[in-house]
Amino acid sequence: MRVVQLIDSLDIGGGERMAVNLANLLTEKGIPNLLISSRKGGPLEVLVKDQSSLLILSKKGTLDFLTFFDLLKKIRAFDPSVIHAHDSSIFWASILGVFLPKTQILWHAHYGGFSSENGRFGKQVKFVQNRIDIVIAVNLDLLDWVKKELPRIPKCKFIGNFPDKISDQPVDRRRNNWIISLANLKKPKNHRSLVLAFSKVAKLNPALKLALIGTCEDEEYLRDLKILIQSENLEEKTTITGPVISLKNWFDKARFAVLSSDVEGLPVSILELGISGVPVLCSAVGACPELLGDGRYGYLAAPNDPISLESQMMEMIKNQEEALFKAEGFKEKVISEFGGDNFFKEYSTLLNQN
Repeated sequence: MRVVQLIDSLDIGGGERMAVNLANLLTEKGIPNLLISSRKGGPLEVLVKDQSSLLILSKKGTLDFLTFFDLLKKIRAFDPSVIHAHDSSIFWASILGVFLPKTQILWHAHYGGFSSENGRFGKQVKFVQNRIDIVIAVNLDLLDWVKKELPRIPKCKFIGNFPDKISDQPVDRRRNNWIISLANLKKPKNHRSLVLAFSKVAKLNPALKLALIGTCEDEEYLRDLKILIQSENLEEKTTITGPVISLKNWFDKARFAVLSSDVEGLPVSILELGISGVPVLCSAVGACPELLGDGRYGYLAAPNDPISLESQMMEMIKNQEEALFKAEGFKEKVISEFGGDNFFKEYSTLLNQN
């Protein structure tokens, strides 16, 4: 097995974190691998343990032929058995497959919204499906969508993401006052609902504070969010951190974490929070209900519903021992079901199937 991973950038995001985690896992297993970020690098590149296996290009667009042929040259020299393309990188990967007929093309579909009506570029993937040999879907809804919409792809399988442990330090969270959100600042993550819910919660719990942790490339979204924070008189209680590479400090001082997304695949951030023992509240979208055992291992709110979010946040505050008990159960679940060894076993079996 020789693996080339192809991803658009190494900005902070779930698919990007998974690419880095997989690169490190393959290196740990002694599997020759190359992680190529085709458009730009990003903050996550420092987390790649073997920097010699990392390549950063500067693709300017889909029709950037100079960068494409430079990429092809480097991949040919590596001679991979599989090109593992994350999300939109499948388009270049499918073209690379024309020049590398003996190499398997694998698409790792992370974005939960592919199966929705406005599923980003998902509808365009059908035009290259003949060039795709394998699909890994990060949740069962995505797997069903692939089987229905991309029937010509011979192999597709659900394999859950796996986290990297951020912190294993024992923490007494009952004294912590921070509620954290790990989600890049963009529309599908719906920070607006979270801020509205937190506004109500903070009136009854004035010591609590909210940290919004993630990258923001949408200036309009950020501006609207800041206006909302100001209108709710939360400037002193809300911090927008921007991208954070080392999350340990935030994990250790968190009372609990909230993901208020409208759509999700299988969020790596939730697995990282889980394996680190942070209590979790999620919108009931994507794989989140299944991950949290329909509420057994965490808390679920209706999507795009600040009132539901507020209710569940208050439940976590009033019943801290229950929240911590659920978090401990979730930690055990993540360790047993979503470890790197489990992923590698299913991954290698999938690649080696005839």
